Amino acid sequence: MTTQSCPYLAAVDDSSVYFPTPNAANRCYAVSSDEAAHIPLNFQASYCLSGQFVHCSRYRAAQRPQPRQPARRWLVAGGALVALMMFAVCAVLAVVALILGGSRLILLARTTDTPQPTATPSPTWTPTMSVTPTEWVTDTATVTPQPSTPTATVSSVSSAGGDVVSPLATPTLQPTATQPRPTATRPQPTATRRLWPTATRQPTPTRGPTLTPSATLTRAPTATRLVTCRYGDTMTFNPASPAIGQTFVIEVRSLTGYADVSLTGAGSPDFLGVDRSGSYYVWRWEDSFDTAGTYTYSFKIESGAATCVTKSVTVSAPTDTPTPTPTVTPVYEFGLLLIGNDFRSIYTDTQPVTFELNLTNGGNITDSFQVWLDADPPQGWTAQYCIGDSCSDYTVAGMQVTLLQGGSQALYIKVAAPSDAPERHALSVTLWVQSLGDPTKKKSESVTVEVTKPTSTP
Repeated sequence: MTTQSCPYLAAVDDSSVYFPTPNAANRCYAVSSDEAAHIPLNFQASYCLSGQFVHCSRYRAAQRPQPRQPARRWLVAGGALVALMMFAVCAVLAVVALILGGSRLILLARTTDTPQPTATPSPTWTPTMSVTPTEWVTDTATVTPQPSTPTATVSSVSSAGGDVVSPLATPTLQPTATQPRPTATRPQPTATRRLWPTATRQPTPTRGPTLTPSATLTRAPTATRLVTCRYGDTMTFNPASPAIGQTFVIEVRSLTGYADVSLTGAGSPDFLGVDRSGSYYVWRWEDSFDTAGTYTYSFKIESGAATCVTKSVTVSAPTDTPTPTPTVTPVYEFGLLLIGNDFRSIYTDTQPVTFELNLTNGGNITDSFQVWLDADPPQGWTAQYCIGDSCSDYTVAGMQVTLLQGGSQALYIKVAAPSDAPERHALSVTLWVQSLGDPTKKKSESVTVEVTKPTSTP
C-alpha cells in the first residue's frame, strides 16, 4: 500500500490486504476490525485511495486518542482496601467480646420473628464511556455491582444475677464484616477496534500482496473512419499553359462533396470557392508565377490524409525576340451533334447499343474540352462514354480532349442491359461537353434506350 491509501482500508475477508482500485470488496476498518464498514466506490476513489483520506471523518475519529479512566481504577482499588480494613476491625472486636463474657456467655436468639438485617449497599458507581464522533459505534460498558449479602450474628447477652437469662431478650445483630464497596467490572465490548498505525503499516509500506481484480476493463479501440478518394477526380488549368505573370485558375471536379479539401503545390494558390455543376462538385483556386517552369499541384482531402489527384502546369517564358502578331480576341465556340436517332431499342441478348456524336471546335483558338456522362443506371445495367477508342465508365468524373481551331472528334455512348431486364424497361443518359477555355460554354445530348424482347420466327 502506498502513502496515498488509507491505512484503515482492507478487504472484506482479509484485513491484511486491500484492492488498490475502487472495489466492492474493500471495507473500512476505522470503526471496528470485526464489523468493517461498506464504502461506496466513488468515496474510495475520492478519499480512501488518494491522499485525501486524512480529511475523512472516520480516519480522524480513529486517530483521536481515547479518554482514559484513571479515576475508575483508583475507586475500585480504594473500595477494596476500605472493605478489608473494616473486616479486620470487626474480627478483633469479636475476639474481645468472647474473652470478656467467659464460659457463662449464652447466645440468645428469639425463636419467633427473627428479624433479617437490612443491608444498605454502598452507592452504585456506573461508569459511562463516550466515544466521539457519534457516527461510529460507541463502546459503552455498564458496570453491574455485585453486593455482598451481610451475615447476621447473634451476640451474647450476660445476666447481672448469674445464670438466669431472660428469654425475651432481643439479640443485637452485629455484622461480621463491613460490606465492601462493589467492584465495578467493565464487560468486554462486543466489537474490538483494531489498533492501526497512524500513517503506514510497518515494517514495509506495502501491506501484503496487492490484489489485482480478476476482470480488467479494456477500452475499446476507437474506430478510424476510412478515408478514400472518388475514382475519376480531375484537375484542369485555365488557361492550360499560362505565361509568366498571368493569372490562371486551377479547377478540381469530383462526384463526391468532400468536407475537408486543400490544394498544395509550389505556388500560393488562393481558394475561390466551391459550387455544383450538374452532378459534380467544383473547387477553384487562382495562382500565378513570375518564373517559367513546370509546377505541380496536389488535391488532398481530410487535412491532407489522402491525395486524390495530382497534375502539373507549364508556365511559358516570353521569347527574346517576340514576333509581332495581330491582336486576336479569342472566341470559344464548339458544336456537339448526335448522329442518328436519340431513341433506340435494346436487346438483352445482343451487343450494347451505341450512340455516335461529333464534337467540333468552332472557335478561333485551340481549345480543350471536358467530357463526362451523367447516368444513373439500375442494377445490372452498364453505361460508358468514349473519346475515339478510349472509353470510361459513367462513374469516371471526366476525360479531356484538345482540338485545334476547326478540329473535330468522334464521341460515343454505349449502353447495355442485363439479360433479366423486363421488357419496355427504359434508361436515359446525358453526355456533357464543356469548354475549358470558357467554362461558361457547355452543351449536352441525351439518349434513351428501351428493352425489347426479340420476336421468335416460326
